[in-house]
Amino acid sequence: MKKGATVCKEIADVLRVELKSEVYLLTQLVPDLKEIINQETEDINMPDEKTSDARQTSLKYAFRVFVRAMSSHFTPLVLCLDDLQWADVSSLNTIELLVSDVQNKCSLMIIGCYRSNEVDGNHILFASLGALSEMQKQNNELLRLTQMELGNLGIEEVNQAIMSMLSIDKESKTEGLA
Repeated sequence: MKKGATVCKEIADVLRVELKSEVYLLTQLVPDLKEIINQETEDINMPDEKTSDARQTSLKYAFRVFVRAMSSHFTPLVLCLDDLQWADVSSLNTIELLVSDVQNKCSLMIIGCYRSNEVDGNHILFASLGALSEMQKQNNELLRLTQMELGNLGIEEVNQAIMSMLSIDKESKTEGLA
């Protein structure tokens, strides 16, 4: 198993080689990457006339490269995304982009959570789930979409979770918190 510093260096090397001066795009999304990349990451080589679409394309490419680099070291790479009922179109498109990345040969699992009572047939998330389902039908090897509906936790389950988090053995001490 590789040491953390070695993994960080390998990831930083991949990002610098693939993205060159556009590595700054990732540091805008993940500021802690500046510590790993150890490179001036300001927007120094980016012309002002670059269109919004061109910047969006560059950002999408940079994020794909980042996920590829991370998933090559952390397999499977698991992304947990909560409250997708509030996600915007761009965020949902990014999820579709990541799961359709045929250049990423490593395992990627995205766990998306949303409140089904807030997502109807007109919701953008509903359309995105439909697109992912269609993508799965077209290429079954690339994507495996599984949907599960979970009910609400009962008071006993919530109390057990609280007891576990607080390392308390007596149910009566935490019942009021549940």
